[in-house]
Amino acid sequence: MRWIIPGLLALAIGLTGLPIPAETGRKEAGQAAERFARALSTGESEALQALLPQSGKILVSISDIGQGAGYFGRSQVEALFSGYLAEFDFSDCRIDHIEVQESSYSRIDLTANRTGPGDAVSAVVFRLAFQPEQDRWVLREIRESGR
Repeated sequence: MRWIIPGLLALAIGLTGLPIPAETGRKEAGQAAERFARALSTGESEALQALLPQSGKILVSISDIGQGAGYFGRSQVEALFSGYLAEFDFSDCRIDHIEVQESSYSRIDLTANRTGPGDAVSAVVFRLAFQPEQDRWVLREIRESGR
């Protein structure tokens, strides 16, 4: 009888929508990063729309985007990436690392080969941060570093 009350309490907590297991968040955040990789490899900035939050700003820090590092709204990020993806081609995108904190925050490292003007190829690491918004994971941070 003593174990019934704690067991029922644990069941009730599980049904209240408290943080879901990290593995579920890991899978969903990984799928969001794969959508980002597809946008890079296809060169279609419109593909990013599903990853951008409805409200709030996104930190973008990419050396080849003329604005420099800063916080940008949804439409600004779309415009920045439209120019960026028109200037560079990306291939061989792969997820190197996924870190999820109780399904409320995820940091993902994604590596891609970037071909720029003059056909110069370089490996680029994108450090992405995602947070859940309603029923999807949205970008909150996009940082780039060379390798």
